[in-house]
Amino acid sequence: MGALMRDVAESGPDAREVELATLASSGLLSLCGVQDEAPLIPPQGLVDGLDALISRAEQVGERLGVETAWQWPTLVTGRAGLRNFSRQGRVSPNGSARLLAARDGWFVLNLPRPEDVAALGAVFETAIGSDYWEHIAALCADRTVGDLVGRARLLGIAAGSLSAPRARSGYSTSDLAPSLLRHNLQGLRVVDLTALWAGPLCAALLGSCGMEVIKVESSSRPDGARQDPAFYSWLHEESQEQLTFDFSSHQEREELRELLSSADVVLTSSRPRALRTLGLDPASIRMKDGATWVSITGYGAADPEAIAFGDDAAVAGGLVAWDDRGSPGFCGDAIADPISGITAAVAVLESMIEGGGVHVQLSLAASCAALLNPTSWREHRRVAQRFAQGSWFVGVNEPTYQVATPSLPTERVCGGVFHVAH
Repeated sequence: MGALMRDVAESGPDAREVELATLASSGLLSLCGVQDEAPLIPPQGLVDGLDALISRAEQVGERLGVETAWQWPTLVTGRAGLRNFSRQGRVSPNGSARLLAARDGWFVLNLPRPEDVAALGAVFETAIGSDYWEHIAALCADRTVGDLVGRARLLGIAAGSLSAPRARSGYSTSDLAPSLLRHNLQGLRVVDLTALWAGPLCAALLGSCGMEVIKVESSSRPDGARQDPAFYSWLHEESQEQLTFDFSSHQEREELRELLSSADVVLTSSRPRALRTLGLDPASIRMKDGATWVSITGYGAADPEAIAFGDDAAVAGGLVAWDDRGSPGFCGDAIADPISGITAAVAVLESMIEGGGVHVQLSLAASCAALLNPTSWREHRRVAQRFAQGSWFVGVNEPTYQVATPSLPTERVCGGVFHVAH
């Protein structure tokens, strides 16, 4: 499915039909809009952009002698399939984020951690009741997006303003080490210091290309994805080497530095300031020739310290679905995470074909924005729709394509049979 739109014209009914067929079968449409209403159509460019990422991976893989059989529908909707998520309009499918109306526009607030809820009083400078979402919505009407987002970020809460996508690329690169031309990926070492979704997905995709992935975790702060065993298992190879380090121990930090120095690829998603404090940033490690270091943050080099998760970063990148009243809704489940994971993996492969030796700084928000058409960003895309026998159908002229729900993954991302325990 990765190449469905590759040879189709950019406009016209045939292209729209193919796009709708892709969206409907992928399960993504079932995650856009309000539960009891017809699904909304994602912004123009999303399907083409995802297809283009997959195509780039295929092209580079051919040059490196590997087959990248990546399917973006499964990668983008896999977690929703595992968790049985559905669309909830201005509430994210996982329930932790909200799209809220301020005095001068829309913004997103994400509260996945107990400490986020505890800090709301400081953000709004008033006591917040137990029904905090309803209370917050009322308070936002008299405040500006800039003030609300700024105060939330100052207190370590994930927040972002909804604005037109501007990014042309999801990442930037700078020189890190001498390049080293390679003709294959077999046996190259990936050291993965990331957690949750985007970074581990990138690692798994690189592992599917024959690279050796070593997962590194802090002994005091393990990967939060472990709280969802099925999701964690989907992302991680069963036999993957996993190492734990006490980051407060000088000796163990030195051992980790040696491991990083041996890596061909390093993946990080911590805030750069924290890595610098520990001496675990690119400037502090003597990297191998041809090594690629990937820094995944919410907003890239422009705002590397801002907290971000997949739902709020997608909104900040402009990836929402609009209804005919001009109101935005979430598009997909934390979709900035899988988009960024795929983008990061493509960036690594493309760096390898050029000899590596680079630092890739990747933004969750920009990875989403880079896929979208900014000229049609707020366009409500009307299609024919009907509801029959418990399912929605969509089409350009006739509602031909049944809107599927996200399906359960049958393989791990890195390959191999995947079974979900019931």
